Amino acid sequence: MWWALTTGVLAAGVLLVWVHAPLRANQMAIEELDGSWRTGLYLTLHSILFIPAELIVVATLWQMAKTGTLSRRVLVLALSAAIAFSVINLAWVMGAGWLMTAGVDGAWTQPRSSARNDFALYPTLLPWLPVGIPAVVVDVRRRLGLDRVREQRMAELRPMWESLTAVLPAYRLAELGPADGFPSEAEREHRMRIELEDTIYALSRNLPEGTAWPESAAGRAQLLREALHAWESGGRTAVSSAAGIETRPLWASSEADLDAVAREWETASARQQTSAGLTTASVRGL
Repeated sequence: MWWALTTGVLAAGVLLVWVHAPLRANQMAIEELDGSWRTGLYLTLHSILFIPAELIVVATLWQMAKTGTLSRRVLVLALSAAIAFSVINLAWVMGAGWLMTAGVDGAWTQPRSSARNDFALYPTLLPWLPVGIPAVVVDVRRRLGLDRVREQRMAELRPMWESLTAVLPAYRLAELGPADGFPSEAEREHRMRIELEDTIYALSRNLPEGTAWPESAAGRAQLLREALHAWESGGRTAVSSAAGIETRPLWASSEADLDAVAREWETASARQQTSAGLTTASVRGL
């Protein structure tokens, strides 16, 4: 299949070069030809190649939205709308090309048509501005060392990640440092989330039959801690496929839910350490 797609794209590229060759010699735009078949064919080939690529992007975005937050879903909706306008514009460019070939005269078929350019610019590009500008600002802040949000998220995830992967080392790929092949914080955070998700799935499969994950982050953190202790002690219970337990908890794939559980995990650990310290102090006082 990939060979066929590659061959098709290369063939379309060669055909585009061949169709446009006479115009390059005369330094003309394809739209400036008067009633030539080259205009319709060139604009059709040039436009149609973008549509499959844009549809793949839309499919990828909607997969991301399934386990994302509300803000991510709104972002996916805005980008999908921009891509939809782009596909409509590409279809219109193809239609306008064949209208030029047929000799139809109008605002949409004029060479360098401002109406056609405006239709391509405003609906297609403007929805990307509220996405692109913040991304540029965040990247600049990160390069200047001013963006600590990702470091804070990793610091929240790390205690739970270290506890789970220490007991289930098979799910731990590396130490997640620059020397381990993960030079960027984004890559390290992504790898950490994958390993947390895998370990949670593994522990979930070995919970007792009939167990259900709580709705609250505190309850999930507590059940996860109990499952981890049971795994450490070797008291794991095989769960049949007919059991009512959710063997792949969706919350483990949600960044917001996973962050909330990690915070509760760290809070519970701090409480346990404080309680142990107070008990030790009381014993020493006696």
